[in-house]
Amino acid sequence: MNEIASTAVIALNDEADTVESPTLPSGTPASEPSPSDPSSAAPLAPVPASLPAAPPPSDPPPSNPVYRDPDPLNKGRVVLDALMLRRLRKSLMLSQQDLANDFWHRNVRVSLPTIKRAELGRAVRFRVAREFARYFGVPLGQIVPT
Repeated sequence: MNEIASTAVIALNDEADTVESPTLPSGTPASEPSPSDPSSAAPLAPVPASLPAAPPPSDPPPSNPVYRDPDPLNKGRVVLDALMLRRLRKSLMLSQQDLANDFWHRNVRVSLPTIKRAELGRAVRFRVAREFARYFGVPLGQIVPT
């Protein structure tokens, strides 16, 4: 075994249960710093006087958490009057799931997630707005706010 590898090996004497001290390549015993000796401890990094300042708080969240598409008409989408849609649906005593099922039975492609999106005030395709108006029997202008 070479000298460097032998320094890392600690041999145990099975009969005496003693530990032999490792030796350096020069043959001198390695001295280990004692935990109680503060002079032998590694130097610590200096502690900063103050922690970095936290970033200033950003603008408070909007009072209306409804997402509004900045330009929905540019993509063939419109934002419907969410309150009016909910009132129309509840006037027929329908849940969102019942309304989605009724659309499906009429072979109209308006899904439950689309109904939820419209009632949250998010943009939906113009075709969906037209289907809502046709279903509830109201003019399109009544559910599309100006």
